[in-house]
Amino acid sequence: MKNILVILNHNLSNEQMRDLFKISGCKINFKYLSDELQLKWANISAEANEDYINDIANEFFNYIISQDVYTVIIQGESGITYRLITMLKIKDIICLYACTKRVSKDIKNADGVVEKKSEFQHVRFRKY
Repeated sequence: MKNILVILNHNLSNEQMRDLFKISGCKINFKYLSDELQLKWANISAEANEDYINDIANEFFNYIISQDVYTVIIQGESGITYRLITMLKIKDIICLYACTKRVSKDIKNADGVVEKKSEFQHVRFRKY
């Protein structure tokens, strides 16, 4: 069984989970961030300075290393995501991201206001 850590701002869809089972070729145990770390990941401020970003990247790196994972699915704020992937690749941890297709529809309401509805459909995972 392989452990995969999920670091996203949303839950994996059923289609994404099926795809991961298919490409891994074995049973998978999905691991998730603690509530505290998930909250930090989802709320990284654009105003954060470099020291803060480095500290958070180190905190996440140490957490990931302690989780006995071989793969991390990671997407989020681009700066910290880049730093973390760079650190994880040195440890030979596979880092993946999801590729989606966006299907958009313009919907005109009775009052004439046009709303855009977007649906994201999973296509595949790619390695960083």
